[in-house]
Amino acid sequence: MANADYHFVTHWKVKGPIQVVFDILKDGESYSQWWQPAYVSTRVVGVKKVRALVRAKLPYTLDFTTELVREAAPNELEIKATGELAGRGLWRLCQIGDTTEVQFFWDVRAEKFLVKLLSPFLKPVFRWNHDWVMKVGEKGLQQEIEHRSSLLLRRIEAKSSLLGKPSRIPDGSVLKKASRGCSEGHNQREFRIGWGENSVFSLSDGQKKCALKFLFIIILFELLTGQRLFKGKNNLP
Repeated sequence: MANADYHFVTHWKVKGPIQVVFDILKDGESYSQWWQPAYVSTRVVGVKKVRALVRAKLPYTLDFTTELVREAAPNELEIKATGELAGRGLWRLCQIGDTTEVQFFWDVRAEKFLVKLLSPFLKPVFRWNHDWVMKVGEKGLQQEIEHRSSLLLRRIEAKSSLLGKPSRIPDGSVLKKASRGCSEGHNQREFRIGWGENSVFSLSDGQKKCALKFLFIIILFELLTGQRLFKGKNNLP
């Protein structure tokens, strides 16, 4: 029934690195944690398959399963939907400065009996229902990015304890902190570091910032790849 076919295009803009956004959208099981209150529940039901219950403003719930069928990190994710919604979805991401632009193309057919029956008459209402789901999704995604960035900053501060007194990173975009070079002017005020009783030396403020950025890159690499750069038992923790 062609009247039950829906073609949606959604545009989001969120503050955050494209790789972080890509990882969040790829993890369909986590949608029920941050895409609230629309995603009632999510659970893994197979390889790259997640079953979801979604409820919006109208008094019905959609039960469908999505399967990740293609990914091109960090720019595209393609999914296949089966169940009470059947069709295809495509996430397309683009980084512009410290903002990630997200497009979602959702081409589906309503297979839920009530929605399918009423689509010829209430299609604009069902579209409004979908638009609400996507609106709360954009807000939830931004909050999830900030949550994950906050966890990352805590790890950086914990790592900075290797340099003696923990150093706080100023508030602002994590992406901006990582993208700045190490060519800032050196204030020669000393910052004392100790890795052993007889291993104390001094760094300028500029050198200290470079060291912290180096630690940030190491931590980001470990988070994205799951690999440890330093594995020897005598290396720093």
